[in-house]
Amino acid sequence: MCRKKSKSPSLNYAMLREIVTEIRWMSNYIIKYRAAVMFYVFVGILGTLMGLSGSLASKYMIDAVTKYQPQQLVTTACIFVISGLLGIGFHAVMSRMLARISLKVYQDIYEDVYLKVMEAKWEEIAEFHSGDLLNRLSGDVTTVSKSILGWINVIKLRF
Repeated sequence: MCRKKSKSPSLNYAMLREIVTEIRWMSNYIIKYRAAVMFYVFVGILGTLMGLSGSLASKYMIDAVTKYQPQQLVTTACIFVISGLLGIGFHAVMSRMLARISLKVYQDIYEDVYLKVMEAKWEEIAEFHSGDLLNRLSGDVTTVSKSILGWINVIKLRF
């Protein structure tokens, strides 16, 4: 008789503990940038509402065509076009604003980490190549800054 090997519960507990530790560490930055996080939420909600308004205008336009109501067709077509143009403008402006916020968060975190590195005991890290340290520093800061502002979008996509 062949038995299935089950995963070790201690492994799952260790991973869960590591995730909780990372969330606690990131929560400090999330709290620090709560205005930016809330702005991301607001922009996401506004973008969703604009998409829904375009869909609703499209529905009314289809209803006007199928019921042959020329007056309603013109009105809904205008609303549909205006909604699309506003969506394009909104997306352009918000993309620029969100990019500036992301860059600000990235630079602040990079500065925090760089100051910590400057306070480090150089004898202990002398065995590492300086290029490796800088590459790791830049990569980790990028990951953290994207996850601070991007976790809301991930949650939104999951539900």
